[in-house]
Amino acid sequence: MKRVAQNAATQSFTEIPEIPTSPPSGGLESRRILQQLDTLATALDAQANILDEWRETTIQFLLRPLVDDDSDGAEITGEEYEQSHRAQDEVIVYVQALRAVIADRHDAVTGQVNVLIAEETRRLLRLAKKGEDAYPEKTIETLTIRQEVKPTPEMGSLRGIVAELRALVNTLRIDAENGNARAESELALVEKQLTRTQNYLTQQTKANSGLEREIDLFTSVMNTRLDYYRQLQDISDMVSPHEGPNNDTVITKMLAEEDKISKKIATAKSKRRYLEHLRMVSLTIFQSQLLEARLSLWQACCC
Repeated sequence: MKRVAQNAATQSFTEIPEIPTSPPSGGLESRRILQQLDTLATALDAQANILDEWRETTIQFLLRPLVDDDSDGAEITGEEYEQSHRAQDEVIVYVQALRAVIADRHDAVTGQVNVLIAEETRRLLRLAKKGEDAYPEKTIETLTIRQEVKPTPEMGSLRGIVAELRALVNTLRIDAENGNARAESELALVEKQLTRTQNYLTQQTKANSGLEREIDLFTSVMNTRLDYYRQLQDISDMVSPHEGPNNDTVITKMLAEEDKISKKIATAKSKRRYLEHLRMVSLTIFQSQLLEARLSLWQACCC
């Protein structure tokens, strides 16, 4: 939690770069590819907005105090455990949704589908629709939004677009070398667009790696908080009602006994410090006498 708080305070979380979008202005052969790039970039930027919103919500959940923490001066109502438990269910949903959206983004950037995440997401949705998930309503809500902002297969991927532009550059270069003036003119435009798109691919790949590290951190914090609540529940289950006497006279007697024992401990500690002091003084005197004896012996030997 401290690590998450530090990253939040220093704005050290991964920043998702935008992909500039503009109406396609390529030549005859590159217009379709640039239109596809523009559509994909728009979808990725819309998806990034949802990612940023959900990450912020998840961070706020993970940084919430654990139960019965009144360090901020908040009034204790007795409902802290139940509220924390509900919040924990909600953060689980957000972490699962974030992992799915990050996988979707990886697909749209690299063209490589994460089959495991896709299957896990379908399983979560099936359970939520049956009401068997920890927070089924929130699961359905987040996964529905995730599907709405997910780039479609028809949009392709950034890596695929780079490959198409590179292939087109090779084709146009051959035509330009054969004296095709139109190909020569379009070649310059496509080469510039290829360089820009390669930069987009590099930036988005790097950002996605950062997002994956962050979701691993979020999952670790979430699991640790779950372990805390499990242990707290175990302790709660072992607590039984007090069966002994419970009146002012008994409590006063117990407090007096506690005070008596505390004073006894304080006295014993004081005696211990005094005895340790005597031991150190005796040791110093002994060492001094031993030194004098050795000196006398040495002087006698020299004479």
